[in-house]
Amino acid sequence: MRSLIQIYALAVCFVTLMCFVVALGIGLYDMVQMAAPNFTLESYQPYQSNDAFVQYFPDKKELPAGEITRLRDEGLRDALRFEQRAALQSGVFVLIIVAIDIVVFAVHWRIARKERSVAERNTAAA
Repeated sequence: MRSLIQIYALAVCFVTLMCFVVALGIGLYDMVQMAAPNFTLESYQPYQSNDAFVQYFPDKKELPAGEITRLRDEGLRDALRFEQRAALQSGVFVLIIVAIDIVVFAVHWRIARKERSVAERNTAAA
């Protein structure tokens, strides 16, 4: 029969595993975001063409076509760098969560195993 302490410890282990799975999914997406920011960039539409750019930024409409192209390319580069930076920040957050998960899991797994061995000894002694 399981003790309340063992049930608690195993429940915490289960929760930490679920947190780890979620963190792993977010971390994998962060890696895709860092490697291919043009794939994950949500607001890509203004940078598809000069016409799309001036629709999003109507104050640039009067500029020469070359200047609009330069601003559009510069905006796209900035957006891609921001996307990569956001992915890196999220990745660091995920690593912190995973590190905490590992420590919490290890401590509670050890508690669960200790309680199991105590219960087995008590059962064998009885």
